[in-house]
Amino acid sequence: MPRPVIIKCVLGSLLGLVALNAFGGGHHGLASSPLSDYLVPGLILLFIAGGAALGAAMAVFTGLPSARRLAAGVGIIIIVWIAAEAAIIGAESWLQALTAITGVAILLLSLGLPDPARS
Repeated sequence: MPRPVIIKCVLGSLLGLVALNAFGGGHHGLASSPLSDYLVPGLILLFIAGGAALGAAMAVFTGLPSARRLAAGVGIIIIVWIAAEAAIIGAESWLQALTAITGVAILLLSLGLPDPARS
């Protein structure tokens, strides 16, 4: 299997898993945060992180020229999300570290996709 196909499969699958995770929502650590309920962070997680990840996964699997940019954007969103979460509630779970690693992996894998500007 050629390298670009492997990158496409791994990246698209990671993005799909991130979307599923975002649609499931994160429900931990609210007691130590300034927020009184999960509504605002849940909506942000659902629409921004989950929606972007779903759109990027579809772009990667269908080979859209924007796939590289969309996937990189999702990687950045995940990294910023988890950094903000850790700053607000602290590092409370191994899932935060796994999520940060996933964001970095998505960002790095997105660099392996074709760059439409160079085509």
